[in-house]
Amino acid sequence: MATRIGKYRITKEESALSTVDSGGAISGNLTGIGNITLTGTLSDGNYTFDTSGNVSGLGTIASGAITSTGELKAAKTFQDAATSNGAPTNISATTLSVNTHYNAVAGATAMILPDAAAGSAGDYITVYYGVAAGNGNAHTYTAHANDDQFALGSTAVRIGGGVTSKADISVASDNRITITGHTNGDGGLGTTVRCVNLTGAKDGWAVEVLTFNQGNGGQAGTIAFSAV
Repeated sequence: MATRIGKYRITKEESALSTVDSGGAISGNLTGIGNITLTGTLSDGNYTFDTSGNVSGLGTIASGAITSTGELKAAKTFQDAATSNGAPTNISATTLSVNTHYNAVAGATAMILPDAAAGSAGDYITVYYGVAAGNGNAHTYTAHANDDQFALGSTAVRIGGGVTSKADISVASDNRITITGHTNGDGGLGTTVRCVNLTGAKDGWAVEVLTFNQGNGGQAGTIAFSAV
C-alpha cells in the first residue's frame, strides 16, 4: 500500500499503518518503515529537516560517538588555529571574516570584528602569531559599531618572561583589545587571539587572547581591554 501524506509518499503494508486523516496527519505508530525521500521539509514544529541535509531546532542530543568531516561549531567553543588545514589569511586593517583562521603581520594594524547579530552562534575567528608584532606596533581588535562591548568575562593574558605575567578581564563597555609589540615584551610568536560568537545577537563576541613575550621578556605586559 502506498500512502501520500502531504508532499510525502510512504510505502508500507496496510496493516502497519494507523489512521491517516484528510489533512495528511497520522495517528498511531508507524513500524518497519524503509527509505523516505523528502521533496519538502520534515518538521514537528520545533526541529526541521530540509532537502539539503540540514537540521535545525534540535534540543538536547544524547548520542554515542559523533564523527564530523567538516567544522564542528559551538557557541561555547573557541577554534584552534591548528585545525585550519590550510594557509591562514594575513590580518589587515579591515573587518575580519567569520569562520576564518588568520596569521599576524609585523606592522601596526587595526582590525574590526564583524557585527555579532549578522552572524550565528558558533561563528569563530582565530588569529595566530606566526609573525611577531614589531616593536611599538599596536594590533587592535575592536567590536563592530553595532556592538557596544565584548561578552563580559572575555580574557587577556601576557605570559611573563623576565617580568610577572599580566591578565585582564573585560567588563561592561570594553570593546577593544590591544596588543602592542615590544622587542622584549608583548606580541611574540605563538600569541593567539580567539573569538567565538556566543549568541548570534548584539554583543555576542567572546574573546580570549594569550600573548607570549619576545626577546628576554623584560618589558612589562601592556595587553589590556578598553572602551573606545
